[in-house]
Amino acid sequence: MRCIDKIVKQIYTLIVRIVDRNRVESIKKAVSSVSGFGEAELRISRDHTVTPWASLGMHLISKEGETLANAGSHYGRKPAAVNAINRKIKNNPERFKPHLDKILERMESCG
Repeated sequence: MRCIDKIVKQIYTLIVRIVDRNRVESIKKAVSSVSGFGEAELRISRDHTVTPWASLGMHLISKEGETLANAGSHYGRKPAAVNAINRKIKNNPERFKPHLDKILERMESCG
């Protein structure tokens, strides 16, 4: 490994992402409220009625600056699941916009 690569790697590991933990918790509560599923159920269940809501939560959390791994961990999913929903939303935003808007509205109204 070149010297510059080592330095870049060291700098990268020192960079601290700033993620508002209160906002992440607000997202989780809003997803739970809008979906009607409890936070534990969203984290554990793999039922086809639950997973879309968990996916929306992971997407919103990843947009807050969390890594894919951390965003997925809030819902018991792997980084690939977060990447998949981020791509789906990017490719077809109008399909997801009404649900995302409801979640964001609930999040803002609940503080």
